[in-house]
Amino acid sequence: AAAAAEAPAASARPQPSAARSGAGQHALPREVAAPKGVDQSQAAYTDSVRLLKPNEKLMWKVVENVPDFRRNCSTSFSILYFTEDRMPVFVDEVLKRIKRFTADGEERQFKRVERISDKQERCIVSLGPKLMQPADDGAHAWRLAECQGPRCEAVRCMAKHRKKLGNYYYTGFCADHVFGDGLGSVEHWRRHGKRTVLGFNLHSPATQKSKNYHRHFLCLETFAGKVFLKWCTQCHTWKNLYLYVADEDQPAELRTFCTVCHERQRNSRQQRRENRKRKHEA
Repeated sequence: AAAAAEAPAASARPQPSAARSGAGQHALPREVAAPKGVDQSQAAYTDSVRLLKPNEKLMWKVVENVPDFRRNCSTSFSILYFTEDRMPVFVDEVLKRIKRFTADGEERQFKRVERISDKQERCIVSLGPKLMQPADDGAHAWRLAECQGPRCEAVRCMAKHRKKLGNYYYTGFCADHVFGDGLGSVEHWRRHGKRTVLGFNLHSPATQKSKNYHRHFLCLETFAGKVFLKWCTQCHTWKNLYLYVADEDQPAELRTFCTVCHERQRNSRQQRRENRKRKHEA
């Protein structure tokens, strides 16, 4: 799909592009990490879809089918567009096991995730993302606009930042761009013509009572195509858009949780219903 910029590209510190998969089908996180002595082949990915798998066709189906998505884009949430040389740093990481064995005595398998790296030292807004929205005429084209005002250069990777950010550490944003202070505030957003990155946890004035509220999305330009990421509010990390739709051909809604968390929540509700039923019958 075409992308037309409304303003000249702003300067930013160049970032190395992501690595390529073995078959060259999609990009890979630039960093890898694992506990000492653990090989990545010993771990299984928690998600069925890799983080950087291109999904632009699916995003256009979301734009066309999910109620109010096109209209609310840029007025209630932003899609932050990153070029290949200015991408946030992601890591393909094997997680440490909290417990080695299950209650049945079986050894737990290591889990493998793809998420924002600790080496993303500054707020991802420092990379100069553009504000992206679908064209008004219904064509499959993206409009790009430069962010206005001073660029955020806040450091976000130290222990004190992790403590303050809590579950939002892996957004890649600094505290101001999570909680809506300073450069992420509504006041700053209005002062610069609504052309700044609003705090991740803020509802814009247009959607404070909306049931169709979305947080920001990320769009990463890779050699294989555009990759759209959505934040999972349950496992607190960016996930590929494929993990939020029940029907890839006609997506009528975007789930709040990714596939794994959605299934876990559904099973938990079912279990609670069964427990209440047994209690009532007793």
